[in-house]
Amino acid sequence: MDDQLPSDEDVLVLPESLRGGVHPRRGGPPGPAVEMAGDAAERVRVLMEFDRDHIDEALADPAADRGMVEGARRHLGGEADPMGAAVVAEIICTGRDDRYHLEELFTDSWIAGHGLAFAACAFAELPDVSAHQSLHSMYADPFWGPTWGGRPPSGEAARRVRVLLANAGDAEYLDAVERLAAFRRSPMQRLVVSYLVPTRDDWVEECCALETPWSLKRFLLPSVSTRAHVELLSGWLRLGYDDCRDGSVITMTESLGPMVLPLLAAGMDANGMPSIGHAELLAAIGVLPTDEAFAAMVERIELQEAQTALLTAMERFPVRAVRLLSPAGAGTSRAAELATELLKAHLRAHPELAARGDLPAEAAALAASVIRVPDAPAETVPRDLVEPPWLRPKEKAKKPKAVQRDDLPVVTGLTPPAGSEVVWEPGERERWRDAGHTSRHGHDDWDERKWKQAVQGFDAGSMGFRPWEQARFLAAGPDEFVRPLLGEWNPELGMLDVRHIKPLAARYERDVLDVVYGVAKRFPTDKGGLLLPYLRADVARLAADWLVRLPSARDQARAWFARHGLTAVPYLVPDALGKRAAPRRNAGAALRLIAADRGRDEVVRAARAHGDQAAEAVAAMLSAEAPEPVAENPAVAPAKRRPTPRPVPGWADPAALPQVLLPGRDRALPDSATRHLLTMLATSRPDEIYPEVTTVAAACDPGSLAEFGWALFRRWQMLGMPPADGWALTALGPLGDDDVVRRLSSLIRAWPGEGGHARAVRGLAVLAGIGTEVALMHLHGIAQRVKYGGIRAAAQERIGQIAESLGLTADELGDRLVPDLGLDAGGALTLDYGPRRFVVGFDEQLKPQVFDEDGTRRKFLPKPGAKDDADLAPAAYSRFAALKKDVRALASDLLLRLETAMVVGRHWTPAGFRAFFVEHPLVWHIARRVVWVAEDGDRVTTFRVAEDSTFADVQDDPFDLPESARVGIMHPLPLGDAVAAWSVVFADYEILQPFPQLGRPVHVLTDEERTTGRLKRFEGLKVPSGALLGLERHGWERVQDDRAIVDQVVRDLADGARVSIEFEPGIFIGDLDHTEEQLLERVTLVGAAGAVAASEILGDLERLTAGTTAGE
Repeated sequence: MDDQLPSDEDVLVLPESLRGGVHPRRGGPPGPAVEMAGDAAERVRVLMEFDRDHIDEALADPAADRGMVEGARRHLGGEADPMGAAVVAEIICTGRDDRYHLEELFTDSWIAGHGLAFAACAFAELPDVSAHQSLHSMYADPFWGPTWGGRPPSGEAARRVRVLLANAGDAEYLDAVERLAAFRRSPMQRLVVSYLVPTRDDWVEECCALETPWSLKRFLLPSVSTRAHVELLSGWLRLGYDDCRDGSVITMTESLGPMVLPLLAAGMDANGMPSIGHAELLAAIGVLPTDEAFAAMVERIELQEAQTALLTAMERFPVRAVRLLSPAGAGTSRAAELATELLKAHLRAHPELAARGDLPAEAAALAASVIRVPDAPAETVPRDLVEPPWLRPKEKAKKPKAVQRDDLPVVTGLTPPAGSEVVWEPGERERWRDAGHTSRHGHDDWDERKWKQAVQGFDAGSMGFRPWEQARFLAAGPDEFVRPLLGEWNPELGMLDVRHIKPLAARYERDVLDVVYGVAKRFPTDKGGLLLPYLRADVARLAADWLVRLPSARDQARAWFARHGLTAVPYLVPDALGKRAAPRRNAGAALRLIAADRGRDEVVRAARAHGDQAAEAVAAMLSAEAPEPVAENPAVAPAKRRPTPRPVPGWADPAALPQVLLPGRDRALPDSATRHLLTMLATSRPDEIYPEVTTVAAACDPGSLAEFGWALFRRWQMLGMPPADGWALTALGPLGDDDVVRRLSSLIRAWPGEGGHARAVRGLAVLAGIGTEVALMHLHGIAQRVKYGGIRAAAQERIGQIAESLGLTADELGDRLVPDLGLDAGGALTLDYGPRRFVVGFDEQLKPQVFDEDGTRRKFLPKPGAKDDADLAPAAYSRFAALKKDVRALASDLLLRLETAMVVGRHWTPAGFRAFFVEHPLVWHIARRVVWVAEDGDRVTTFRVAEDSTFADVQDDPFDLPESARVGIMHPLPLGDAVAAWSVVFADYEILQPFPQLGRPVHVLTDEERTTGRLKRFEGLKVPSGALLGLERHGWERVQDDRAIVDQVVRDLADGARVSIEFEPGIFIGDLDHTEEQLLERVTLVGAAGAVAASEILGDLERLTAGTTAGE
């Protein structure tokens, strides 16, 4: 392209969003006007009278500087003495929280009383004047050492004086500069004076030559303006976050122009610069009208903040963007991909650039790929996008035939049952009791005397214990001591987590219901499940409210009503038949929900507890049209009431996004229709997609919708994912496809580690909304294997909901979520290049293997060549790339799930075994590589799946699987001597196993370990912290205290036993890179562990401690 840039790309123009941060200078933009405090002089006079005793005491101190004392006395006597004015101000301001505000007040009073030049001189004296906070005596404060004596004055007050000087008349300004020359005695004074009158380049240059303490750079950096200043600063300056925050960076940018780039670039590369500092620096770089500045952003394109800055700079410098992004997009690196993505969107948004004949080769190729498809005629565009609902004339509502809510009878005088009940599921109370277990913070060694002392000092809210420590105290204490304290316990609810409340609820049940209710009501989304066992009138009312009003807590409400069912009906009837609209609506919805589950007649029968009239009214209500149906699947169901449309932000410009094509892909939605689609998406919520989106999506090409949705999401992501526009993530639900799933799932796994847990949870809802086999496969994979416990639990909850809706367990659903990936019945995939073909198979780890048609193994699939079919070969190559991604995503989770099934002894019916393993084209590659067991009454047979999908026993004889048998993966411990025989078979057939089975080490507890529950052979050993956390991959869970320190890991076994490892000094989760080795203090086994479970636990411990030595 022509290197001659348009003139507007060669000029520095600060946008309005940045201009407000500039420190004004004389000759530059005037900046905002300074509002003077009109009563400043009177307020200062009052302050001086109030503090006169302190002033006199300070001036009488023998240690005070005589010159300063004399100056202060002259000022108090009415003379215009700058030093004296500063001394009096310092005496009054020192030690006060509003010190800097008072300095502004004194400055205004000096201006009012003696003029601007005097005020500037008095302000310049402040750094050399200090007053001792207790003795009020004058002394040279050595805070900065001998070079930087004194305290820095208020930055805001200094800025006020600078603005006033910048806008002063010439005579007044020159007078101030001349008088300030006498107030440059110390380095800090010189800094302050240079800040006030930055037009004296020589004074500024003198300051630049001396390295400035970090807290004083705010006076120096806004003063620089010449190349000489930059050269001096380059020798020592390293910009920090404070320089970005206080306006120094943008002021330097405005005064220096492109000369500032080396300083900004060095700040970008400085250690410790936070991302928000990067954003400020890049925003400044992005306004510089040079190739070097634009290239500096491109060099850092992998930073999200750089992407945000580039999006803005590309609109400011559109021609430069094409010229510099084109070569940056060459290659296959992540940076090249990002550059290409940005350039492609840029060319799409600027067709006049794409049409230029002098485009670089890379840009020309991209321009050809973004040629717009013609707009579809209006009659072929979905009606909802031509005339969206919010633009249509409002139709007069038709009166429905069904009975309306207002027509239903009202029955007054009803009251819900008094008291409360607690309903536990089997084993639930025990699990809750152990939820917060950690002996490190227990009180096991306290005797009766110590408990009595602690109870005497217990005073919720004023004792030394924090709320969660109070909860542990109450959960651990002897009943006779701590139960009487519960009635007065009123903790700060926000400081209590689920693991703090559950042990209390399990132990004290009704006695802590008020606290449980308070926590759940305040935090329904995260802690609403704490109310699950409780039945009380206010709890029922709260659950009904969540059901209708609060989508984020709707699952908790459904679970509550499923638990209590018909028993909850009498608690709901008074509200359902009452006069108050909201409780009536909520309770009615809850009764309908129960009726859908338990039956209408059963609900009416339960309502008869309030009399026949109430029962008849409930029957009429259940027969009436529901005023506000509750969505059956809030994650994906459309909203029933159309919300008010939200405006679409400017960054979501249809011109910058791929076109949405209609079926046939030869016509596209016009921009006006795309804007309406964006409005619908922006108006959607995570749990309620705009009603017309589903029908609109069905009328468009799915592939183009997915591309459009992903490009929209990526623009939001590049802009830093502003929370207000989170709908760009939600939009992937109705628009996304399997390719979107693959890209999004990797982000969901990473977001929690970047502080984005809530965003990751919303991402799970998107996967559920897409709902394809691949989407559910990835959702299940996150539930099984991701290192962040919070998102793993959220995914498990999603999977559990889906499984429950299908009447399955999570494991049974997992069997059904393994896609066949388009493989043939033999478990292979043929890739057709036209003149040549390749066959893809899989090894024992499900890694794809490529073979020629004659069976010759290839290291990798070749790229399409010139002789290959132009359509078939690229499609086959892309198909293989997608296959590798899908297999990579599911293989580790599938292998872990099957290994776990072997360990816990999971079984399948013969029909399920055949469907999920033998006949599944992908899982079959695993099924034929392990030893299976069939249990039919007392008869136990081990067998394998042969190459032809038949079954053979250890003698290699055919085996007929009885239909009455249970099939499982055989653990080697019960196999005994048969392990050797099976090993010979597998060796003969050269069968490699997907996970250790026949070669799996087996371990046995000693008699002492089984009797005492102490595994002392592992105690006293030191192990790496990472190895302990790595146990989570094998089903262990960390126990973390409220200081983010992990000092215990536990594992619950299938037979009800639990093993625990306690260690010290503990692992600080916030700084894993600097965590030392851990000493295993106590390893315990609680409960009777089966032989297989014990072997697996011992195996984990053996691997953990292999090669370690005893600690001190």
